Amino acid sequence: MIGANPAPEFPSARGYADAVVETPSAVYVLEIKYDESAKAVIRDTFREKGYLMDTHTAVAFGVTKEYREKTGDETKTVTLSTASPFKFTPAVLKALGEPCEKPGPELIGVLSEVTGVPAPRPLADLAGRKARFTFCAKKTELTETVRNFLS
Repeated sequence: MIGANPAPEFPSARGYADAVVETPSAVYVLEIKYDESAKAVIRDTFREKGYLMDTHTAVAFGVTKEYREKTGDETKTVTLSTASPFKFTPAVLKALGEPCEKPGPELIGVLSEVTGVPAPRPLADLAGRKARFTFCAKKTELTETVRNFLS
């Protein structure tokens, strides 16, 4: 962010924020969730509320929950879930304590069986299909890979 003044581990009267970024027009308070804490949010939310969330939503929901615990702020909030947990089946299954021993698309059915939540049809229909794309470029080769693809 141009014109921003980031401050990590920003102290306040109610504890620390992971970071605060000041811009000329706004102040952003940033909280960071790591893999294990996001997994805990997925697991606990499913057990307590029966709601199955994806990894991205878990980060947002977890940050909101942590913020409320730190500050006591109970302002109503809306967390928008923009992804399906079935797009991230290995991570969601691991968060729920389930094994991930099948190929990716096969895990969609496993997640549905374990949770009782139906998978979106376009994703469920991937089971048994052959992968169309198998190439994976290394980070150091991305520029050259894109050039070759476009030429």
